[in-house]
Amino acid sequence: MRGGRRTRGVARPCCVRSTDERARLPALTIAPDQTGLRATLTLDGPPHRAPALVATLAPGPRYRMRWAGAIIPFAEPLPGVLEIGLPPGTTGGTLAIDTAG
Repeated sequence: MRGGRRTRGVARPCCVRSTDERARLPALTIAPDQTGLRATLTLDGPPHRAPALVATLAPGPRYRMRWAGAIIPFAEPLPGVLEIGLPPGTTGGTLAIDTAG
């Protein structure tokens, strides 16, 4: 999975990266304005380890994130840079990010 280039402290949209080097991204759909995405992920890390992801989208909007249909928390350390921690033992599912409201 490729990383976005940084421009003046803000990541350029759009990418998804994982701390699990064996992570696979068999499907990725990005909104045309880069304010949302839907990704199917396959993770193959140790069962005790909580996978972490970083997604970059357009800076500015307030985002909402869902994993397997449930809203999950995330951090936004820089505008448009979203850090996501998934539950330990997660082996795969669908990540959906869209604007909140």
